[in-house]
Amino acid sequence: MFCGVESEYARTKVSPAAAVSLAWQLVRELEQTSEPVPRPSLGERARHLFDHHYGVPLTVAEVAQKLHVSRATLFRAFRAEHGVSPKQFLDDLRLERAKRLLRASDQSVKEIAIGCGFGSESYFSRVFKQQLGQPPGQWRRNI
Repeated sequence: MFCGVESEYARTKVSPAAAVSLAWQLVRELEQTSEPVPRPSLGERARHLFDHHYGVPLTVAEVAQKLHVSRATLFRAFRAEHGVSPKQFLDDLRLERAKRLLRASDQSVKEIAIGCGFGSESYFSRVFKQQLGQPPGQWRRNI
């Protein structure tokens, strides 16, 4: 293919139509020889959304809607791929971010809760205590 392009351009008079034709031939050849790019799985697409939007109060139902599947379908696919429910994954992701902020910033617990997408300080504190055995304020003082 490249030899054809080189020989065409080596001529003194190159037709623009010939160049376009060779370009289309190249595209067709690349399409035929290239491997198809696999589409990410449903679980991976959901994880991508969680990874990039954990800071907003995004629900699993909203993620399912964005991915054009039912909540149950998303739940089954995500659990099969990642071993946990989408809600658990999202809470764990948010908790990791919250722990980093509790260690490294002077933001209030409420600001961290809202900034990490928990929606309310009370829900954040409940999830934090369930996972780590103590409320976030106490955890911060003990680190």
